[in-house]
Amino acid sequence: MSPALLSLILSALLTIGGIVAVVLIVQTLRRIARSHERSVALLEDLIQQQRTEDPDSSTHDDAPPSAS
Repeated sequence: MSPALLSLILSALLTIGGIVAVVLIVQTLRRIARSHERSVALLEDLIQQQRTEDPDSSTHDDAPPSAS
């Protein structure tokens, strides 16, 4: 094999490897984004539930009385 052909094959392999790496990174970032969206939605639901259960969330019955 000539050095030019080996160089071409190596360049092609590196290019393909780079493309595969980018695709995998994009897929991972999309998965993280979906997970983050679900987490945010769950937290928003929990906050909404807490507000409907305890509209005055600034005071809690189980909190110790403040010292005067």
